[in-house]
Amino acid sequence: MTASKTTPKTDAGIAKLPPVTKQVLMPFGGSLYLRRGPRGRQTWLLRTRMGGAWQVRQLGDWPTVGLHLARQRAEAGRLDLAPSDPDSAVQRALATFKREYIGTRYRTEDAQKESGAMLDKALAGVANRNLSALRRLDLSSAVQAMSDRPNAAAKTLALMKQFSGWAVARGLLDVDPLAGVTAKRLGMLPYEPRERVLSADELRALWQRTDADAHVLKFCFLSACRVGEALLWTKEQMDNGVWTIPQTKSGRPHSLPLPAAALELLPLPDPRPVYVSLAQRLKRSGAGWTAHDLRRTAATMMREAGVPVHDVEAVLNHAPPRLVRVYQRHDPLQAKGAALAALAERLSGTVEGGHEQAA
Repeated sequence: MTASKTTPKTDAGIAKLPPVTKQVLMPFGGSLYLRRGPRGRQTWLLRTRMGGAWQVRQLGDWPTVGLHLARQRAEAGRLDLAPSDPDSAVQRALATFKREYIGTRYRTEDAQKESGAMLDKALAGVANRNLSALRRLDLSSAVQAMSDRPNAAAKTLALMKQFSGWAVARGLLDVDPLAGVTAKRLGMLPYEPRERVLSADELRALWQRTDADAHVLKFCFLSACRVGEALLWTKEQMDNGVWTIPQTKSGRPHSLPLPAAALELLPLPDPRPVYVSLAQRLKRSGAGWTAHDLRRTAATMMREAGVPVHDVEAVLNHAPPRLVRVYQRHDPLQAKGAALAALAERLSGTVEGGHEQAA
């Protein structure tokens, strides 16, 4: 069997290759080869040398397996064939997942680090294992070990399912070990969404503060935005009192006509507080509420002020039901402005003692 020196760069190039009269190995880099036979069959091979011997793995026939997928399978195979490498398959795949998936879908560096740390901790027991050797029991057991913290367990399970699904999509795994696994099927306690809203006294206490953390938290409340969105605010995002958040949890831009009370808080302090540090300081203060509870409180107060629920949802950037999304394409900008103005007015009355907000 001989090796060919002319390597095409695309599937179209492979299709144009002339027939061969004997078996030929065509290198594509990274231990990936295309074995071309005289009868027209062309098979992708991963050839790696281990312990002085060649290890050969078939990755599928071309054109069923195209060049791009063959490269993905070769990458997975290289990870799988290196069990003694301290930079093991799971570790290497996880590092790539955090860079490619978490790094592009989580808005702030703090959120990326937090999610990555949760995965590192959950997968620590299998970090030195080949990716293909992962079993459902290994992964589900790691989540069940957190059964006393149902919310953390639910988030960890979601992250692990994203990781295993990503590995399948990348061709690193043939079967998703967590397919069909849910917290309920694992017998875990159900996720308990927070229902905490701030009392009038707690809002008054916040508005009496003048530190940088309070500055950001006040802006979060008056705009009903997420803390991570506020921490990424820039003056370039403003246009005639309308703040357009370019990157949101939903993946789409979100515009908010800010009330005067929120505009008075701009620009936000520089340097900006770090989200994790802000959350930790809030917890250590014994406040009993989190930064995200402000968003829930804002929504509650808008409803109490008579704002229609669909306008509150528009302010929060929650996606409406599919049927509404398809057939109702109106721009709710004016309604969002009215909703936030009603929130600011109610807050003013609350802080001055005119309204009482139940915790």
